[in-house]
Amino acid sequence: GMQQGMQQGMQQGMQQGMQQGIQQGIQQGMQQGIQQGMQQGIQQGMQQGGLKTAREDVIEILMIRFGRLQKKLIKIIDRVDDLMLLKILHQKAVTIESLTKFYQFVTYLLSDADFPEDLKNSSTLLQA
Repeated sequence: GMQQGMQQGMQQGMQQGMQQGIQQGIQQGMQQGIQQGMQQGIQQGMQQGGLKTAREDVIEILMIRFGRLQKKLIKIIDRVDDLMLLKILHQKAVTIESLTKFYQFVTYLLSDADFPEDLKNSSTLLQA
C-alpha cells in the first residue's frame, strides 16, 4: 500500500512539475516574442518616420526654391525608400540650379530602380 502511494505521489508530482515547467516555458517564450516584436515595430516605425520626414524635407526645399511642384515629381520622391538616397536628394534640392536639373538628376539616380514607365523619362513632368 505504502509503496503504491509513494509511486502515485511521485507520478503526480512529476506530471505537475512538467505541466508547470511547460506553462512557464510558454509564458517566457511569449514574453520574449512580444518584446522582440515591439522592438522590431519600433525600429520599423522609426525608419518609416525617418523616410517620411526626409521625403517631406526634399519636397519642402524644392517648393521654397522653385514654387509649385508637379504631382509626378512628388510621387517619385514619395517612392524613394532609401535614407541615403534621400540625403543625396536633400543636398541636391538645396544646391541645384533648376527644377529641370533636379528632375534629370532624380531620374538618373533612380534609373536602376523599377519605377513605372509613365513616371520615368517624362518630359510632360516639367510643363506646368
